[in-house]
Amino acid sequence: MIYSAPKEKSQGVIYQKPTPYCVIKIKDSLTVVMQSEIRKMNSEWFDKVEVFKGQTAIDLYGEKAKDGAIVITIKEANAEEAQLYLNSRKE
Repeated sequence: MIYSAPKEKSQGVIYQKPTPYCVIKIKDSLTVVMQSEIRKMNSEWFDKVEVFKGQTAIDLYGEKAKDGAIVITIKEANAEEAQLYLNSRKE
């Protein structure tokens, strides 16, 4: 029995999990964060969590939100503490 090599070399496919655009809103300031960063934050600081999908997310945040957007608004009482946390993670 004779085996022949495939005519085309197989190309590996890399699957990239869709990643939503994540934003922390403190007063009038927006800070973009990784989704994993949200899990590290104190959820007691959260006043509101909004999820936008599809065209709505793109209309609000542009093509970078093509996989959706998560917007977390921080309670005013926790604004300073949350901002300190976000500033410290950048160092």
